[in-house]
Amino acid sequence: MKTQTIEMVKRKRITPLEGVRRIDREIGGITKVIWNPGANKHTIYNHTQQINLPVRGATRREYGLFEHLAVLAYLTAQSNGNWEPGQVHLNKGFSSKHHKFKYQALGILAKYSDTIERRCE
Repeated sequence: MKTQTIEMVKRKRITPLEGVRRIDREIGGITKVIWNPGANKHTIYNHTQQINLPVRGATRREYGLFEHLAVLAYLTAQSNGNWEPGQVHLNKGFSSKHHKFKYQALGILAKYSDTIERRCE
């Protein structure tokens, strides 16, 4: 199920926001996200399992979708009440440790929230 959800995000059949919601439901709650391209770590965790995102060989568009998926998963881990929701490094000098990260993360969330609202109308 989890790999099907990730594949659907990769092929743009569902948005990254819908993908994160499905993954959160399927694994029983996202607790941590590590997105560190420098260390080649792209993983979503819960208390018992991990999901590695298939970024190797991904196109630029697919990589961007996975990046958005990681940011939204990080926000989900925070909202699930985890003390350490992981780290998301988007580019050099810009990560979840920086105060400006929340503004970009909320922009990504708003982008996909608008998409869902348009589909429901």
